[in-house]
Amino acid sequence: MNSSELPRRHYLVAALLLWVLAAIYFFANTGHVELHVTLNVDDDDVVQTFYSRNAQWNENESIKTAVAKGRNDVVVSIPALLIGDFVRFDPGQKRGSFRLSNAYWLAGTSHVPIVYQSIINSHPMASDLSSSDNESIVVARDNDPQLGIPTPPLFYRAAKLLKTGALLFVTFALLLAAVARRVSLRSIAAATIAVCGILYFYTCASIGPRLPLFDDWRYLLPGQFNLIDGWGWLRAVGNDTYFLTNQVFDFLVLKITNVDFFALRLAAVGLLLLQLGLQIRLIFLTTNSRPLIGAIAIASCIASLSAGAYWSNATIAYQQALPTLFGTVLLYLLARGEPKRLHPGIVATILVCSLASGLAYISGGVLLASLGFAGLVVYMGRSRTLAAESLIVLIGGLALFILQFALVSIQQGSLLEHSHRAETVFPNDRRFWVFFFALFGRALGYGGLHLPIDVLCALVVLAPAAILAFPRIRSDRDESPQEVWSLFAIYAGVGSATYAAIVAFGRGGFAPADADVTLFTSMGKNRFHFWPIAAMIPYAWLGWAACFDRWSRRYAQIAGIAAALLLVTPKSLSLLDNASRQRAVADIEREGARCVARHIADANAARPVICVALTVGLNDIGPTLMRLRDRNATVYRQLIDEGYSADNTVTH
Repeated sequence: MNSSELPRRHYLVAALLLWVLAAIYFFANTGHVELHVTLNVDDDDVVQTFYSRNAQWNENESIKTAVAKGRNDVVVSIPALLIGDFVRFDPGQKRGSFRLSNAYWLAGTSHVPIVYQSIINSHPMASDLSSSDNESIVVARDNDPQLGIPTPPLFYRAAKLLKTGALLFVTFALLLAAVARRVSLRSIAAATIAVCGILYFYTCASIGPRLPLFDDWRYLLPGQFNLIDGWGWLRAVGNDTYFLTNQVFDFLVLKITNVDFFALRLAAVGLLLLQLGLQIRLIFLTTNSRPLIGAIAIASCIASLSAGAYWSNATIAYQQALPTLFGTVLLYLLARGEPKRLHPGIVATILVCSLASGLAYISGGVLLASLGFAGLVVYMGRSRTLAAESLIVLIGGLALFILQFALVSIQQGSLLEHSHRAETVFPNDRRFWVFFFALFGRALGYGGLHLPIDVLCALVVLAPAAILAFPRIRSDRDESPQEVWSLFAIYAGVGSATYAAIVAFGRGGFAPADADVTLFTSMGKNRFHFWPIAAMIPYAWLGWAACFDRWSRRYAQIAGIAAALLLVTPKSLSLLDNASRQRAVADIEREGARCVARHIADANAARPVICVALTVGLNDIGPTLMRLRDRNATVYRQLIDEGYSADNTVTH
């Protein structure tokens, strides 16, 4: 690991493993088989399809599909590599009758019919099932009917993957050409992440939703957060955080595009790819003589492209990710080498980035303070200029966190009592620690519910910071990669630990105190809060690399392999499946658009229009729809077009 030129055998193995990582990501996002079912229901309802290979049927491996009263053509796209012999198909969540007909699997170009007599009643206490040659009829006695539908044979599933396989064959040929020319391993890793990033962007653009959902409507409805009709949002404090930075960004995009939320989503994905680009560039600059170390760090960036990592259900909850973007810029400044003096331009950049980060999310101040602390630990006594810059970042982070805390307390009451409608939990509550560790497990791609594995994932991220910070290692005054890697590791450890603690403090209370541990764990992995930790994984790996140089070769190699496997290897393939997540959210969007199309006459007549699928709350969106129509807003045309085209067809 110390040589600048890798042995050819190691080089070939590393290059092949990078290609395998891309292959796994592509198969997870494009290798889907489709379940087609015509479903007649008595009332508006929700279908849920579970595809867990081990038949444990956990929520993270399921897809929800909204259906309307009457006939629905339901299409559910399921990862071909992740399903077993059966999927669990819950035709609804209400009492009533459900009729399944025209059921088949589409795998590649093959239609695989489903024999209705092969469908089983997985919960006979909840419903009765009768089948004929043409349909299956379910009569539910409670709200939990469950069916088992056999999946297509492996041969057909493999056929569905041929298109993806062909693409990966082309990339493999390009890999061989790169290997023949002895292209830098870091360049191959960067190309791997770039290809995955392109697929991520394409998935969001082609499959994901285009309309405002849930919290997005605060920008359109009357009130302090309205971005379209006033300026009160400049003084508004959000649900439980102040996110002025992304409100300014959203305002500019929505104004330029005449209220186009699809453009806003694409712009937000652009910020994600910018963050990845800057991160990869930073790794290149600090691993010049260590190609394998740099390649592994770049490959670990795949965690930032996992399903739901950057988005909430509404797919625009990216404000918690902005501090990492500005933090990367500041990290670049602190890692650039020892400057001769404190340049005013650099100070101005630090102040602007700090302000933008601190006003983006409550975690912004915490991550800033963590970065400033890391800089002081590494540079104090070795570089007065970099230590001074670190002190500015530290003070700015603490000041902005205090400001956030004060603003939220004034707006909502003390955060020490309640946070976003939930009981706050302290470290003396087991919910705090279960939630805390679950965030690390999810960030490293583990979707299971075993707490010891989550604890191990947390240790892998946090241990380098402790090893490097507590002894306050003092390297030579001139900059070395190891010194910079210590900066990265301490920033990642302190930042992710304090961030996870804040999230656990504010979100752990959503679960009852007497609930099972698995519920706490599931809640910790269900939403986007782990993204800043995922963005820290490359820095944690570089911290391990800094530790390896201080250990014997044998122990360094063993620890290096173990750390690389834990930090880079996908552990739950479904968590890489961004396509299924985007389809699920797009289906909610279609349900809401259908509601708008059905009630547009009510809006014209000034009668209330309530579409819970779009807004969650019982908000009357009728007047807002009329205002959007009068200004010929893009989102109004999209709502109407989507509502009428969706009809009663639901596609995942």
